[in-house]
Order: sequence, then C-alpha cells, then structure tokens
Amino acid sequence: KMAQATLQQIMTLSAGGLALFFSFIAKAPFASSMGILGPGVVIAWSASLCAAAYAHRLHSILFLAIARLYVISKQVNELEALPGEVELALKSTLNQEAVLESASAKIEAERTRVSNALNEFEQSFFPTQSKAINAVRFALAVMVLGFVLLGIAYVLAHYNLTFLSSGPAI
Repeated sequence: KMAQATLQQIMTLSAGGLALFFSFIAKAPFASSMGILGPGVVIAWSASLCAAAYAHRLHSILFLAIARLYVISKQVNELEALPGEVELALKSTLNQEAVLESASAKIEAERTRVSNALNEFEQSFFPTQSKAINAVRFALAVMVLGFVLLGIAYVLAHYNLTFLSSGPAI
C-alpha cells in the first residue's frame, strides 16, 4: 500500500510538472531561452511518468501473485475436512484400502499443486519486486532531475548566463 501511494505521488508530481511546464513555465523567458534545458525538463518528467506507470503495472502483477497465493491457502484449508470424510467413508465401505489410497492421492495432488504454486511465486515475485523498486527509484531520480534542470535554467537566465542559450550570445 505504501509503495502504491508513493507511485501515485510520483505520477501526480510528474504529470503535474508536465502540465505546469507546458501551460506556464515553458512560456517563461528563463525556460524558453535555454534551448537544451527546457526539453531536458520535459524528457525527465516524461521519463519519470513512464517509469512510475511501469512500476504501477509491476505492483499490480505482484498484488495478483499474492492474491493467488491467498486463494491457494484457502483451498488448502479445505483439506481440514478430509479426515472426517475419510473416517465416514471408512465406516460405510467394505474397501477401506481404496478409500485410504484415494485420500492419499488427494493429499499428494494438493501437495504437488501447492509446491508448484510456491515455486512459481518465488520465481516470479522477487524479480518483479526488484524491477518495481528499480522503476520507482528511476522515476523519483528523473523527476528530481527535471526540477534540477528547471532550477539551472532559472539561475542561468537570472544571472544572464548565455553559454547554454539556444540563441547567439550577446
């Protein structure tokens, strides 16, 4: 939940920054005079938004993996009724060996299914979690880079430094 909230905040900041840039900041002389920094801000915030959206997708995959594990645990809990069913079947049948073999086969099939599900979970969950963490870190770093570039553009324009200007230096 905390990671999802962080992603939503990063996405909101990146999208809000882009909207602010295109509606107001890009028209300001300090951003438009710096030919390299204005596009750099847009690229940084766009990359941040894309990385946050990718991490959001990875988080949904992680949530579904955990939900599948929860369903499997509920299905395993249904095996608690098996001893009672076996006991009742043993009392009502002449072929007790077949009842025990059937119960053993059911337990073994469930053990195999749970083991396969856990192996699949371990193989997919942790690499996906690592990708999601890296995507969040990248999104945050690139979003901050956009603000740094915007600040540099402001400082350069404020002090009339023109070595990064797209126009000729005067």
